[in-house]
Amino acid sequence: MTARKPAFIRHSPGREAQIQRRLLDVAERRFRRKIAKVIREESDQLVAKYRELGYVPVPTDDDFRAFRDVYFDIGHVTARAFGSRIVAQGKASGGPVASCHWCSAPASACCSL
Repeated sequence: MTARKPAFIRHSPGREAQIQRRLLDVAERRFRRKIAKVIREESDQLVAKYRELGYVPVPTDDDFRAFRDVYFDIGHVTARAFGSRIVAQGKASGGPVASCHWCSAPASACCSL
């Protein structure tokens, strides 16, 4: 017995995988510079503090916030990209679809704020 496709996938599994890889490639290109910038800025600050103090200081809330903000953006964009496809295909199939009021992603694919 072969595995059944989820109802929201209208393509072959290979085609669906290709579409999803493309969505991930676009997200990776979009955020590559942002991630590199945060790493570079945080590294520069860390080296400057090390030179000033003679030891590596404990990370601050601002250090964590810089990374958190970028990863939050990545999560939001990818949830919307994947979620909008699921919602659109679910609605097209006539089934009930619960979606997040915040980002229109399927409720199960979205983080709750």
